Amino acid sequence: MNFVPAQSERVKDREGNIWSNQLYQRPTEGEPRDKLIRYDPVLKLCDTFKLGLYSTRFDVMGDGRVVLATDKDLYSWRPGGEPPLLLAKDAFQQRPNQVFAGRDSIVWVATNQGLVRIDAQTGIQQKINLISGQTTSVARVHQDASGRLWLGTIANGLIIFDPVSGDRQVIEQVNGLSHNTVISLLEDEDGDI
Repeated sequence: MNFVPAQSERVKDREGNIWSNQLYQRPTEGEPRDKLIRYDPVLKLCDTFKLGLYSTRFDVMGDGRVVLATDKDLYSWRPGGEPPLLLAKDAFQQRPNQVFAGRDSIVWVATNQGLVRIDAQTGIQQKINLISGQTTSVARVHQDASGRLWLGTIANGLIIFDPVSGDRQVIEQVNGLSHNTVISLLEDEDGDI
């Protein structure tokens, strides 16, 4: 039977392992299959983990836990341990654009309805209002060395958000940005984004 890739994501953890979620869907039955793959490029070893849930986005936290998002819920899982544990139920209204494991066990979820902050220790969640009076569709999240979040948005440019002070800086085309849709963020070796 042929399986068609539905969607996959790749993440590098602090030990240098490369993780990928390979999602496959049976074309005739529509039954999703989910597995998480960890590749160690030094040892050239690959581990496959069957998780029993259909996760679409994930990231690896500093302590080695993996946070996994389904269409609405967020799970926490320790490789080689118990099955994934529900961390936050109904945390978002539709499939997230990105799950980002930030500092201090905080998980940031980029959605088309905005940015969601979830404490991975308690499961407490908070929707962050980025631009007063409107919903901001967030595509990507990156945290810089000072702890600020760089948020690529759909139609609202780049938002630099300080989660401690709540300060926000919006950079749009009128400020020199080439386009108001930012779907990818990359930090270079000098810390420039």
